[in-house]
Amino acid sequence: MNLPFLSTERTSGWLKPFAGAAAVLIIVTVFLFADSFKENMILFSNDGPLGSISTDAIEMPGTFFGYWHDLNWLGYEQPSASPGIYMALGLLLQNSVLYLKLCTPICLIILGMSAWFFFRTIGLRNLACTIGALAAAFNMEVVSHACWGLPSRSLTFATTFLAGAFILRAFKSRPWPNLALAGICVGLGLMEGYDVGALFSLYIAAFVMFGFVIKPLDTGKQTALGQALGRGAVGVAVVALTAGLAASQTLSTLVGTQLQGSTSGQGNSAAAKEQQWNFLTQWSLPKMEALRIVVPGLYGYRLDTPLPHDKDKWRSLEGGNYWGSVGQDPMIERIEEVEEIIAAFGQRNVLPGELAQVMGVSNQEAEQLMQLVRYKGQFLPRHSGSGEYAGIIVVLLAFCAILFALQKRTELYSPTEKRMILFWAGLGLISLLLAFGRHAIFYQLIYQLPFFNTMRNTIKFLHPMHFAIIVLCG
Repeated sequence: MNLPFLSTERTSGWLKPFAGAAAVLIIVTVFLFADSFKENMILFSNDGPLGSISTDAIEMPGTFFGYWHDLNWLGYEQPSASPGIYMALGLLLQNSVLYLKLCTPICLIILGMSAWFFFRTIGLRNLACTIGALAAAFNMEVVSHACWGLPSRSLTFATTFLAGAFILRAFKSRPWPNLALAGICVGLGLMEGYDVGALFSLYIAAFVMFGFVIKPLDTGKQTALGQALGRGAVGVAVVALTAGLAASQTLSTLVGTQLQGSTSGQGNSAAAKEQQWNFLTQWSLPKMEALRIVVPGLYGYRLDTPLPHDKDKWRSLEGGNYWGSVGQDPMIERIEEVEEIIAAFGQRNVLPGELAQVMGVSNQEAEQLMQLVRYKGQFLPRHSGSGEYAGIIVVLLAFCAILFALQKRTELYSPTEKRMILFWAGLGLISLLLAFGRHAIFYQLIYQLPFFNTMRNTIKFLHPMHFAIIVLCG
């Protein structure tokens, strides 16, 4: 049987390999989401539960013109929906039950096919393109976010793969039309991912600049670095301008909600700045939890397992509880420090003056700390709904690519391919370091820059890190 999408050769035509890869993605997706075809089952959606999306207020296509969400009490104003892929699926599916059943699987298939197009553009053979598509579509971080109720994250990955593919095409021929198409994809990413899409756009800008700098080295032309940087800057401007035009409505919403909302109430005092820092970096990745990338299930998943009614199920959900410290309120560490000091006094009650003497603070501050200990239960100890496992095979393939790229004697890759591999490896490493947030010094180096001083949850840097791993795997 001739299966072009599993061929180790690169065929001249693309239709049959594309259709074959799509068929594989559909089969795997149907297997994983088989319960969606049961009449009484829908996928969980934290950000868009069935009761919320079933209200008349958000009936399509009215949401494209803004609406008043009156589900609770008097309601509240909501901005108009962005005309992206996610909302197009809502317009197509219409029925809210059908939407929750099928939207997430469809988004994952779109991601897989976008990754296939990216790897095909790189020049990989059919089998490698299919494997890369599967690695992208069923990456645990992507799937766990999608099944949490954020399938738009997978669409942000998809549009980034498409943008990367058009940028690669721009380096070969017709640079300006291809860069404009890349900009449209970046704009779609902004519509789907908001601040995550904005974060990915920075990586796309770096990719454009890097590509224009190394292009003369590939062709053998002696071009001055300044001239190459100038061309790269023009390329970035074309992508940015097109993206801005494509996502102009979304950008206004992003600034008004995601960014301005993060700085509301921010003052100039040291206490206000510390409070703002804690608020923006609460969801940081602890350094030890980076092992979750290569160890599946380490620190558990989500917070709602086990449940009392799960005990008699054939497939038990026991042992799923997340026990790490992502999302932990920074005050918890301070409270635990105070608890250790109080425990050292033994069983007797500790007076604020005694605690103040040991900790070197005023009596008033000591009394406030003891109040925090009494109300410890009101602070969030942890919160996570996603898994960060990248797949051990995927990580090993990515690591092998880096090793071969670093070896001077190996001719497995061309000089340009080696530079691209090291570029994505560098971006992946930087992303991981920045994802540590308040647990390391790295994010503090860029925290005062625009966008970064308003973006909440530094763990979002794991999105581009996983993207880089998938690219390196291919």
